[in-house]
Amino acid sequence: MKIYHYTNIEALALILKNQTIRFNRLDKVDDIEEGNAESWGVKFCKYVFVSCWTDIKEENIPLWKMYSGDTGGIRIALEQEMFKEYLIANLKIESLQSKGSMISKISPQDMINPNFFIIK
Repeated sequence: MKIYHYTNIEALALILKNQTIRFNRLDKVDDIEEGNAESWGVKFCKYVFVSCWTDIKEENIPLWKMYSGDTGGIRIALEQEMFKEYLIANLKIESLQSKGSMISKISPQDMINPNFFIIK
């Protein structure tokens, strides 16, 4: 299965030049509902970075208008399976215990260390 990313020509040039995909802070994305992650009075959206993709194969006119800009745009397609997935269940970090499970592209070992996601 493929996933798709709509973007403008300038962003495509940067992706190709730097061979990287930019991740934005969750509170800076266009969708207000996505930028509202809050728990225990902490707004996590300031600390979470995302790159927005869709798995809808059919082209989407609103996404073209939203992300391609006035100068034209492009839709990038990647195989979703190229990203490894980790099942994380009942993760415990010091006194905090998560309930349930989630699928993550980040391993539990990489999540909890001073150089990455959660600092002990």
